[in-house]
Amino acid sequence: IAGWIISGSGFGTLQRVGFSSIGGTPGDTSIAAVATARTLAAAGKRVIIADLSRTGSWILGLCGVLPGAGFADLVTGTVDFTKVIGRDVKSQIHILRYGLDHSDRATTLVADRAASVFAALAQTYDVVIVNLGEAQPDTPVMLHKCDAALILAPAERSDDASEAISVLMSTGLHTARHVLLAPSAPRQSVAGEP
Repeated sequence: IAGWIISGSGFGTLQRVGFSSIGGTPGDTSIAAVATARTLAAAGKRVIIADLSRTGSWILGLCGVLPGAGFADLVTGTVDFTKVIGRDVKSQIHILRYGLDHSDRATTLVADRAASVFAALAQTYDVVIVNLGEAQPDTPVMLHKCDAALILAPAERSDDASEAISVLMSTGLHTARHVLLAPSAPRQSVAGEP
């Protein structure tokens, strides 16, 4: 994934890349975003993850970043940039949290102002990874505020992922890829569990 971002599929480095899943779990896009960001950072890129998943995310836990003010609070005007960015404990990547304000107004402002915030971040960072989590009705709109999309989906949802990519590309997105999610391993029961 990191190689695809750096090579840019003919567009130069893909600076703003949206991650979403179809038929995945909150951990899928979170793990992919963090692993990709850490790989890019190890290659000398300045990277930030904008964690905009409204369906659950593991990014703060994976990176050792405490919950706090974030993107939603920034666009509602209650805090400035200096209060919304955390740092991964295992690498040089930065994390822009979703934030504390989950009101309808904040959600609307996040969607309305995402492109300008991503553009501002792109002035400082080489790569802005936008974690959108499991696809929602507004996900295509948010992905179009990026240069590229990465859609994670298991084999049984491959057709849905291919269709989503086709629609995104036909409506102006520069490039998109599907990453096949491995099937979940069967859960092993532990003594005393049903």
